[in-house]
Amino acid sequence: MASQLSVPSRPNTPDQKITTEIAPRGTALRVGNFVIYVVLIIGALVALIPFAYTVSVSLMNLTEALSGKLLPTVPQWNNYKVAWQQANFALYMSNSVKITIIVVCGELVFSTLAAYTFACMEFPGKSFLFSLLLVTLMLPEAVIWIPNYITVSWLGRLGHKKERKKERKKKEKREIKK
Repeated sequence: MASQLSVPSRPNTPDQKITTEIAPRGTALRVGNFVIYVVLIIGALVALIPFAYTVSVSLMNLTEALSGKLLPTVPQWNNYKVAWQQANFALYMSNSVKITIIVVCGELVFSTLAAYTFACMEFPGKSFLFSLLLVTLMLPEAVIWIPNYITVSWLGRLGHKKERKKERKKKEKREIKK
């Protein structure tokens, strides 16, 4: 790059202006950019084709979907409504929103307090606790799944409220029969 520019450090006379000479770009640079763009476009297509096929199949009826066609003859937009109702997605969506709001608020509160404590306060064991915090942040999420599942199960929080009520009623009926 430095060999392409020729800029004098200062003019010899007051009338002389600083000039910049830029060497013309070679074709090798253009070919290199072309190859990069081709590779990027191929990568984008490899990533987008399965998504487009999934959307296409979701708009087909069952016989079209099983036949292996790429595009539906008549898009079945009603498929989305039926899937939303039959799979009870509204309940799942509301549960996800509730959990997300609770987790984000909790993380904001406790992370802010921890950051303030570690940044501004001095106390015995500060470096050990900070190291412990960093180690727990570095744990993969999968390591925590089983202990969390066991805890949630032990607390009786698996399933939905309606399902737990049904289970409780069945249990009460069994106890009455005994």
